[in-house]
Amino acid sequence: MKIDPLLVEKPWGGSWLGKHYGSSSKIGEAWLLSTLPEGQARADGRALSEVVGSLPFVVKIIDAADPLSVQVHPNDEWAARLENSRGKTECWLILDAKPGAGVYMGLRDGVSGEQFAATLIEGRSVEDLVQFYPVQRGDFITVPAGTIHAIGGGVTLLEVQQASGITYRLWDWGRPGRELHIDKGLQVASYARKFSFEPRILDSTAPRELLKHSDFHCYYNESHGEGWFIDLETYEVYRAASSHSSRFLFVR
Repeated sequence: MKIDPLLVEKPWGGSWLGKHYGSSSKIGEAWLLSTLPEGQARADGRALSEVVGSLPFVVKIIDAADPLSVQVHPNDEWAARLENSRGKTECWLILDAKPGAGVYMGLRDGVSGEQFAATLIEGRSVEDLVQFYPVQRGDFITVPAGTIHAIGGGVTLLEVQQASGITYRLWDWGRPGRELHIDKGLQVASYARKFSFEPRILDSTAPRELLKHSDFHCYYNESHGEGWFIDLETYEVYRAASSHSSRFLFVR
């Protein structure tokens, strides 16, 4: 089965994905595995859902030349209440990062939820209120639903997420023309630090479990039953392990 990703242009998109997939556009995301109605990968020329049914997860590569919006995703309870949908917990494997690049996760020490909310409502920048973490290739980060976050410029990563398109933008770095969702975002935001950060897992080829979620399981260099293999050298997607790569992500 040949899987062709959906390529998505973004205002913050970089140049790597376009070069990798032979496109001249400013591609920000490649949806390697998705059966979401708003965007699907292709399998042997057909919509992926026609071949495998509905997947409870989405796998993307995100290539950010500029920062993504400061945003939040609802958990299952909030998503059902507000959008009649499942929530959106996700995890990231950093594929590349320019010197000094990183991600924003949660609020800085000493910043209250009330201060953060007031700053958003007043339309002011929250850059100094969210915590910045430098990243490098191989870092693995779990981002539970409700976590305030943003991917910084100069970062390319592989994302596995629940099959949900719900994103509440809270602040967009002053870029014009994109809708913000402050009211809903503040309803679903959690200020508890529940995210996790494991450095440089790609330095080793040792198999390991990365994340078990009710909608998906992620493993590095090991497989469990039927699932999907993402080759971490070519970024091709397979239903059986590739013999050409010593590193792969397995998702089921």
